[in-house]
Amino acid sequence: MAENRSLSLSELEEEIKRAFQQWDKQYREESPLTKLQIYKRANPGPVASPRSAINQLLLNLLNELDGDDIKFAESLRMRFADGRTVRQTANAKNVEEGTIQKWQSAGWKKLAEVVKAKEEHLRSQLHEELLARLEAPSYAQLWGVDDHLASLSSLLEDPNGPRIIAIEGIGGIGKTSLTDQLVRHLIENGTIGHGPFAGCGWVTARNNLLTVGGEQKKLSHASLSGAGLISGLATQLFADEGRPIGLDPEQMLSKIQHRLAEQPHLIVVDNLETVEDTDTLIETLRKLINPTRVILTTRHNLFSQPDIYHYPVNELGEKDVLQLVRHEAEQRNLAILANASDEDLRPIYKTVGGNPLALRIVVGQTHIHALHDVLNDLTQARGKPIESLYTYIYWNAWNSLNEVAREAWLLMPLVNGNGMTWPQLTEFTDMEPEDLRHALAQLVTLNLVEHQGNLRESRYFIHSLTRSFLQVQVLKWGQDGDTAE
Repeated sequence: MAENRSLSLSELEEEIKRAFQQWDKQYREESPLTKLQIYKRANPGPVASPRSAINQLLLNLLNELDGDDIKFAESLRMRFADGRTVRQTANAKNVEEGTIQKWQSAGWKKLAEVVKAKEEHLRSQLHEELLARLEAPSYAQLWGVDDHLASLSSLLEDPNGPRIIAIEGIGGIGKTSLTDQLVRHLIENGTIGHGPFAGCGWVTARNNLLTVGGEQKKLSHASLSGAGLISGLATQLFADEGRPIGLDPEQMLSKIQHRLAEQPHLIVVDNLETVEDTDTLIETLRKLINPTRVILTTRHNLFSQPDIYHYPVNELGEKDVLQLVRHEAEQRNLAILANASDEDLRPIYKTVGGNPLALRIVVGQTHIHALHDVLNDLTQARGKPIESLYTYIYWNAWNSLNEVAREAWLLMPLVNGNGMTWPQLTEFTDMEPEDLRHALAQLVTLNLVEHQGNLRESRYFIHSLTRSFLQVQVLKWGQDGDTAE
């Protein structure tokens, strides 16, 4: 019986009947009743005897019956809790033995109805509690995510799957939106809440965001630290019993470890790249995993971490780009753009590539300018929205590069759309091979250059948006003395 599926009324009645009939016997296998929210709420941690815990739950439910149902409750209590025979119970109630048997059956059915109603209420309540831990989605619809959702769900539902997954990619590519959609999907199908994960936690290190209008907004909270991670998780994990107070970070961490060991959760840490001490934060997370799992979203590839599963998010393909553009245009009542032919829209893909954030900003700019002018502004880095886009995606990465890596990156626009192999790159540049090797390692780690290939050959290339950026905007930053922010 699937753990994340709600038991039907008939199934509940059968399990309650079995629980009463085996009142003094230990279960040979785990009872489905222990999967119910009503049981989990009554027993938030491991119990010494599930048999005793179920018996106590049934007694509590019997105490809730009233009116004509009291005789059902009394007969069940006498028969099983008190250990009386049918005859003894009938004599005590001054009725026929057949009447006691009918009351038993009626009692099991009534209890099933009570449990069903309580369970549906608790499931609905849990559903709302879990969704409340997430930020409001910044999208109406996502494109090109179905394969990602299937792959990531499979990894998380596999008992032997990776404990830490890093969803990696360049800014604006949709890592946070994909992760948000994944968590919502797992909540809806019961994987979170009723399946392998008792709940979820979401903490963010994001300190700024770019609106689809091209406006950068600073967020009020500071960059995430180890103490901030612990505090954020404690607020969510102990919401039902009040956040523990008076504990230092180590004591709080120990309490969180205990809770996550008893009740496995899926923990998300968003925008990891803004964390000042990433190694320390990841080390804190390692203390929380197994059976709890962690998802990180980051612009940086965490290749130096030995136990992290790397999940890259690449740009959208042309088909998804055109669908996204039309959908965004329809949402904004841009009928001319929404009804344009593929041929008319294809220049967007050729210029912008498949970065969803950049595509939405381009669509938004057509409220004011012709599409041709918007794309020209993009390639010439003109206008505040376009400059904000480039700053949001590339500024921090550019400033983190050494001079050799910058030199190598500035050569990449000359590489064709199919990329270049390592031998081709070494012939293409005057850089020393060892310098080029170190530069590529830095560029790939920051998702500024994409690496693909197989065991025999690697190819390196950049996306269309990065090509436009490198041809114009980065040169402006150099002229301005690196003062974009």
